[in-house]
Amino acid sequence: MAKKRQLTEAEKKQVVEMQKGTDGSLRCYICGEVLDIEADDVEYDHIIAYADDGPTDINNVRVFRKKFNKEKGKMTLIEYKEIYLIKRLYEEKQNKVKLQDIFAFKGIYNSSINATKNESLITITDGVNSKNFNLLYDPKLNVEYFYGQLPTNWIQNDDQQGLQPRVIDLKRLIQIKKHLEEYPQLAPSIARLLNNQIKLFDGQHKLAAQVLNSSPVVDVKVYLTPADESQSKSVYEKLLKTNLEAHSKLAQVSFYTNTLFQKWNEMYTIKWEEYVEQNPGERHSEKGFFDYLVRIEAKPDVKKMFDATIIKNVHDESSLKQYTAESNKDQNLPLSQDLLQKTIFKHTLYLTPSIAEVDSEIDFRDSEKENFQIVSDLLVTEGFLKDWIPNKKDTNSINLKARRIWTKASILTWAPYMNTMINAIFKLFDPAQQEKNLYRQKMTEAQREEFRMFLNRLFNHPFWLQNDPTIDKALAAASSLKDIFERQGLTTTYIINGQ
Repeated sequence: MAKKRQLTEAEKKQVVEMQKGTDGSLRCYICGEVLDIEADDVEYDHIIAYADDGPTDINNVRVFRKKFNKEKGKMTLIEYKEIYLIKRLYEEKQNKVKLQDIFAFKGIYNSSINATKNESLITITDGVNSKNFNLLYDPKLNVEYFYGQLPTNWIQNDDQQGLQPRVIDLKRLIQIKKHLEEYPQLAPSIARLLNNQIKLFDGQHKLAAQVLNSSPVVDVKVYLTPADESQSKSVYEKLLKTNLEAHSKLAQVSFYTNTLFQKWNEMYTIKWEEYVEQNPGERHSEKGFFDYLVRIEAKPDVKKMFDATIIKNVHDESSLKQYTAESNKDQNLPLSQDLLQKTIFKHTLYLTPSIAEVDSEIDFRDSEKENFQIVSDLLVTEGFLKDWIPNKKDTNSINLKARRIWTKASILTWAPYMNTMINAIFKLFDPAQQEKNLYRQKMTEAQREEFRMFLNRLFNHPFWLQNDPTIDKALAAASSLKDIFERQGLTTTYIINGQ
């Protein structure tokens, strides 16, 4: 390996002058921040490595903050700068990056296309370039499709009431990007042609990786959407269900949990329209709809679909959403959809199909949602959720309390207490009424204040700030702490009565 050539002081000054902007400021080549060449720790390096036969003149050299040099490792400056900017994009988007964000990051904007079918051939053009593809037939879907290398600017993300609401995982994206720099793409991404738009719904990670690698074309399999509305609807449902199962029980890498909720919700909407159409004049209820679905679908799938819709309905507009990770593996947020489903949702929502006629006076889904918003707001304020931070070091007592309150083990233990709180504020004694939780008329201001008082007692109990390492050890176990809570006097009796 060739030895790296060292720059002279005179050459460094030339690099600095060359890199200055029109306003006279010198900015770091990596992050774009203004540099003080006399006060800041900086590093000089070749854009294309000297050891990789990069040019030796100063036009191939840039100056940047020294702190980036270790993380850069063996990457070229260009490679590292792109990775750095991608990570910054993820921070700005709070990890909610989709395919269209990657297109925009690379300056790729969608071109209008027109597709013309002629027997077993389809021609696609954007007014400048045209491509012909042979059509094949899928007997399961009863539609035609084609394979092809398509320009990246012909493709859109299928996320508008479509088949691909998923965000792109950063770690996986970078891994695939590096892999595809040296190896071929074995399987195509999958899309559908709808209204002269190629909408991608599977394989967005590999396509995004190809976009980052500046590949002008990508391998895609495209289904043709039938013009007939009922046929189009049938194809949509089959693709939706296939894509759902392919990324859950049939896949090694699962959809994020809340994406399953989104997909079940889409299925729910489609099936509800069918239920109403096929049962005109009847009193439509959740229970009637549930029974209708069970006749045509597997019961476990129907239950998932039902629960997902109720949960999504309340969670998306609640104050808990901003603290809920898209992925169950995100360490920067305290909550996940899976944890909420096992705890807070379970003990506040009525996850049983109601026999009430939809939109009748005894249909309380809308007021259940309002009640959940109230409870969510109280959990955030009384539970110190705004004070939760991921870093365990150098934190004050409030941060410590917040972290202890919102560990998985704690939530699993105190979430069931919420049933007792709800029963108390609504004066519920009938077990059949108690199981409906917040599915009832909107709570009054007095009931809200009573619930706030209960949460205040729960989250201000001395237990949370005890200087006892065994507490944190127990909290790390990620299982119920019921015995510990009871020994400490942190019980429902204390919460309701203050004793």
